Amino acid sequence: MKVDSQEDENRWRESAGSASLRGHGHPYHCNVGCYYAGSTSVTEWFSWKSFSEEMGDANVDLNLVFRWDWAPAGEYYGLAAQQRNRSMMHQRKGQFHVHTIYVDNVDEPAIRAWLEPHWKRLQEMWMPISASLVQP
Repeated sequence: MKVDSQEDENRWRESAGSASLRGHGHPYHCNVGCYYAGSTSVTEWFSWKSFSEEMGDANVDLNLVFRWDWAPAGEYYGLAAQQRNRSMMHQRKGQFHVHTIYVDNVDEPAIRAWLEPHWKRLQEMWMPISASLVQP
């Protein structure tokens, strides 16, 4: 979704409820696929809806999300689409997998809701360190 004005941008940020997921820069990149394996395990989703229908109830242990990235809008089949990557480790199989999802700004509340249990699982995995670093 293209934001046409500062007013649209402000209204969108208010609806997100807190800091925006998009435009957040991580301190280091994550390779798309395993550098050493010489292959890439990437699934491409054409909308947040298609991803959430298939992966919406993904087990937080079997599909450990350790990173997300939200790339700026670009042209995709003639539509302005933002690319969102989720990096997952399938722990039981030891497989690193990236899900590339083409999203719209209005998807952010649903994306945030999907990420929250995955964030909580990471905090649980890092106890008691996370308890001392993250405010409830």
